[in-house]
Amino acid sequence: MKKNKKVNSGDAGKELQVQNCSICCHPIDPHYHPITGELFWIEGHNAQPVNDGRCCSICNDTIVLPERNNRLSTETKTGG
Repeated sequence: MKKNKKVNSGDAGKELQVQNCSICCHPIDPHYHPITGELFWIEGHNAQPVNDGRCCSICNDTIVLPERNNRLSTETKTGG
């Protein structure tokens, strides 16, 4: 299992603990404002329905969102 990493919050050198992805166990990627470069989010994405944790952007895009679409498509076909 990977260790949690710390990122600089930009707030007077304050460091924040970054969570690990509940799917791949790598550190969750911090999100920075594209223009200002300011850190604005470190909590990742909702990993449901894969699990009840938080996930990184890669797992969200390649595992969680396809699973949600698959389940939605199945529910639509079965009327559930």
